[in-house]
Amino acid sequence: MSTQLGGPLSSGIFKRVLSALVLSPLAVLVLLKGGTPLLVIAFISYLLINYEFYLIALGISKRSSAILALFSCILPCAFVFGGWESYGLATSYILLILFLGVVIYTEVIGGELSFDRVIPAVCLGYAYTGVIGSQLLIVAAMPNGNYKLLWLLLIAVASDTAAFFGGRHFGGPALAPKLSPKKTVSGAICGLSAAIVAALLGAVFIGSHASSLSLPKAIAVGILAGVLVQVGDLVESMVKRIYSVKDSGNLIPGHGGLLDRVDGLIFAVPILHIISFQ
Repeated sequence: MSTQLGGPLSSGIFKRVLSALVLSPLAVLVLLKGGTPLLVIAFISYLLINYEFYLIALGISKRSSAILALFSCILPCAFVFGGWESYGLATSYILLILFLGVVIYTEVIGGELSFDRVIPAVCLGYAYTGVIGSQLLIVAAMPNGNYKLLWLLLIAVASDTAAFFGGRHFGGPALAPKLSPKKTVSGAICGLSAAIVAALLGAVFIGSHASSLSLPKAIAVGILAGVLVQVGDLVESMVKRIYSVKDSGNLIPGHGGLLDRVDGLIFAVPILHIISFQ
């Protein structure tokens, strides 16, 4: 999710557009379907962004990253589907202990990394892709959660696209030069404007599934989501700068990894908790 400054249309942009044309209809179909297919895709996506984080943060083997990702997903999933009631809390604590045990065994005793590098990375990963990323599952499991996510996806894609091409066209000063020199203020303004427009257009469709959705609420969501999508983008840029990597992976041609594609989305998802669909 990067905002490039001017330059000719490259093969990278062509791949980016082509990937979007292929994946966007599939994402829309899954979101419209909702139910079990959406939960399965949400969990796989959640697992993948955790996997990509540990791969770039620790530079370890794919097997070790997959193990860490799996265990970091289990605890939030226990909260989502088990709750704090009855055995939920006790189970979560047990899973947390198991998670830390696997981390220590796999990365420290296994000899791949030092303890003082593992713990900060695990704490950051658990808070970033673990807890924040789990909101995808929480919202997907909500009544009308599929329509909420579809609405937010429309806002995020519009914001990202407008920021990318707006920044290329208008140029100007960098938004956060120390984090991501290629993101511009003009791109950020274009992205926020597009987010508001997308929120209003999306509300026309979503409104048939949410009688309580008003025009002021749709505008507020557009503003909040537009800001948070860009904050999430900058946070991932910061993480990649910390670990000296360009992309979180190479899963999606032209975009990088899945985390590169949903970095802003996962930051904006929590606002859907305050939107009541009736």
